[in-house]
Amino acid sequence: MCANPACRQIITLELHHISWVKEGGGNSPENLLALCRNCHGLHTIGKIPQAAIAVWKSILVSLNAVDRMGVDHLLYLAKLSEEPGQGYRYTVDTMLLLARLFNADLIERGGGAHGGGALQYSSAFQIDLTERGRRLVTAWRVGDPRGVSSALGANADRSGTRT
Repeated sequence: MCANPACRQIITLELHHISWVKEGGGNSPENLLALCRNCHGLHTIGKIPQAAIAVWKSILVSLNAVDRMGVDHLLYLAKLSEEPGQGYRYTVDTMLLLARLFNADLIERGGGAHGGGALQYSSAFQIDLTERGRRLVTAWRVGDPRGVSSALGANADRSGTRT
């Protein structure tokens, strides 16, 4: 899908050279980013700045340990958080699929259990972005490299790994 988090188009993708070929950029994976035709064209004419391209690539590399579903959930939760009164309930089995986002301190359980008492397979929980998750998505959307660095930080996440 398109690397632009505001777009996410999945049809007719093009490979963009982060360092342009005419400027000595090669075809190594580190120098390539999938963009839809529209976003690629907007970057080429200067409407999408090079800083945004660098941020989008760094986010994808940083989230490489998170699967596509996790990235989609992160963006979806960010969209829901912009709409007052909206929320999403996850069952325990779905929450386990998002363990990497929990461990990276990008999402958290909120809203309490609905289904009564102890954790049950059919219990449903509200999942929210953490402050760190909100800052990361905001910086990712606008292409702010300092914001991404600040959100990801050099602190250890809950799993003990460095981010």
